[in-house]
Amino acid sequence: MGEKCLACRIDAGEVVVPGGEIYSDDHWVVEHGVVSTAPVALVSLKGHMAVRCRRHVEHFYLLTDEELLNLGLLLHDVAEAVARATRPEHVYVFLSGEVMGHVCWHVLPRYVGMPANQADVLNGLFRLKTWVCSHDEASKTSGEIKGFLDQLVAARGNNELYAHMGWR
Repeated sequence: MGEKCLACRIDAGEVVVPGGEIYSDDHWVVEHGVVSTAPVALVSLKGHMAVRCRRHVEHFYLLTDEELLNLGLLLHDVAEAVARATRPEHVYVFLSGEVMGHVCWHVLPRYVGMPANQADVLNGLFRLKTWVCSHDEASKTSGEIKGFLDQLVAARGNNELYAHMGWR
């Protein structure tokens, strides 16, 4: 990719995400989702979390075994934290990255009044930008999600089954 992707621009400090990183380890970063590349990002739907690979990688099949090791548990915990903090009707978890040029999982709440069809939700979110929230809303919600996520990750870290995976 010739031009720096959005994720790498965020890492370089060129794009500010309200609420900042709510989780980070050697391989993954979790932060509020954004839908623009402006220096101060246009924030996505309140509670939309982006789970992205720390290193630049454009395709899921290029992830290393080490990167994949904690991914399923992390996605589960982020989805649970989003559900607890936002009380949506449904939580979607899906992989994207073709447009961004960087592997990025999205954990997306679907609230009352939003279409029940995932394709309509994604179209409204990414193409039409129907559901955006303020930076204050994103920061507040990110903080609430972080609180739940910290509890879930800590519980995993105290479980010997997961301790060898390096949960923090």
